[in-house]
Amino acid sequence: MKSFFSKDKRIDWKTILFWGFIIVYSIVLLYLCNKLNIWEDEGYTLNTTSNSLGKVIMQSYNFEGQPPLYFVVVKFWRFINSGIFFARLSSLIFVGLSAVYFYKFVRLVSGIELSRWIVILFLLNPFTVWAGLEIRLYSFVILISTVIVYQFFQFYLKNKNKNLYFFLLFCLAGIYTQYFF
Repeated sequence: MKSFFSKDKRIDWKTILFWGFIIVYSIVLLYLCNKLNIWEDEGYTLNTTSNSLGKVIMQSYNFEGQPPLYFVVVKFWRFINSGIFFARLSSLIFVGLSAVYFYKFVRLVSGIELSRWIVILFLLNPFTVWAGLEIRLYSFVILISTVIVYQFFQFYLKNKNKNLYFFLLFCLAGIYTQYFF
């Protein structure tokens, strides 16, 4: 984490504003996760992930019409706590991890000053906010897509096989998450 002071010991207001935004954004989304009612599709996800693992896989194909990876992840996540807030929290975590990888990607292709503000635009995107508040696979797909783009550019720029393997692994995960991936 970067210091709130610049090299000449003056307060770095850009860093304070950025982290202040992240804290306020997180608090607002956590509040909304707790207060919003579930809608029909979220109920389907909760129903699918409340079954045994074999039935989760079967129901993801037969009822949800999706490959099972997301539903298996949520199934294991719900072992910790089966509440609605906790299920939505998984989507927020996926959006947060997406923001981290998006920050790394933007920093890879541009400067560090610009990357923070582009991450703020990413987090304020209405689709990103909506996906973070849904108990559906959209935030998981955003995370996988962001990691794939980052790993592809890492492989392209550094030509390390490790990045290629991560790229292929997350591509495979994307295929097992949604057919249109």
